[in-house]
Formats: sequence, structure tokens, C-alpha cells
Amino acid sequence: MALGATSGNFDRLVLTRNAALTIGAQSVAATVATSANSGSFTTGAWQHAGGVFQTANKRAFVNGAGGTAQTSAYSLTGLAQLTIGARRNSAGFGVFLSAGVAEVGIWTDALTDEEMASLAAGFTPDQIRPQSLVFYAPLIRTIQDLRGGLTITPTNSPTVAVHPRVFQ
Repeated sequence: MALGATSGNFDRLVLTRNAALTIGAQSVAATVATSANSGSFTTGAWQHAGGVFQTANKRAFVNGAGGTAQTSAYSLTGLAQLTIGARRNSAGFGVFLSAGVAEVGIWTDALTDEEMASLAAGFTPDQIRPQSLVFYAPLIRTIQDLRGGLTITPTNSPTVAVHPRVFQ
């Protein structure tokens, strides 16, 4: 998932494969990326992935556990594009995800460790700090933003998959 500004700067939550599979919370200014990585996970089952993109406290979460915080000089200002299921880079879109995505939420404030753990436990984004939630797409049966009213345009013919259990 990537949030981008018209200047080519963007924040992205990416799956990375180094020695293990991890989630990275990355901020990219032009072609320079600052990344905070989560702990590792395995494939073949639903996983919770999340990121906090504060300048002085960038963190990535997997299944409710956060990795080490990183600091970057970059802070996203102005939002022109949101991408779900594709890795955005300075040239445009690179790698497309070949996996399921569900329950996408974006908040204006950084979530706490406890709030990330609640999301990982199956609580839907609209139950976690709803006053700061600006985008929420459950991605169940339809592609729509239930919170901010944004239009989502599908690419590469996404399909509906069995959704993980959530608490409403």
C-alpha cells in the first residue's frame, strides 16, 4: 500500500524479503528510502500488517507486534494517490501483490501499540479511534471507501477471496 504526493514523495507499507519475510514502513523522498521493518512472518495464512509514519517514530507492525522505530527527515504533505496491492516507486508502479488484502484503514494520527494489537486481533478499523479514521475499505464483495467517500479504481482484475474473521 502506498500513499503519495504529487512531488514524487510517498509513504508505503511493503512486504520485503531479506533473510525473512517482513513488513516495512518506508518513506521515500525522490529515490531515497527510510525503512522501519517488523518482525518476520510466514506465508499461507492471513497476517495483520500496519505502519506508523511519523517523522520521528516510523514503525512497522506484523500481527500486532511492532519493530524498531526509525527516524527520517521526510514527512508526507499533501496526498494525491493511494495504491493498494501494488508497490509504488519513484517511476510509478512496480511489483503487484499476488495475495489477499482486506480491512484497509488510514488514520490521521499514529495508532498506539495497543490499537495495532486490537486490529491484529480482528477488530475492524472503524472501531479503532474512529474520530481519526479518514479511509476505510473492508474490501468485502465490493471495492469502496466507507469512511472518506473516495473512489477506488481496480487494476488487474482483483477477485474476492475468503475474508479473515473480524469483530464488528
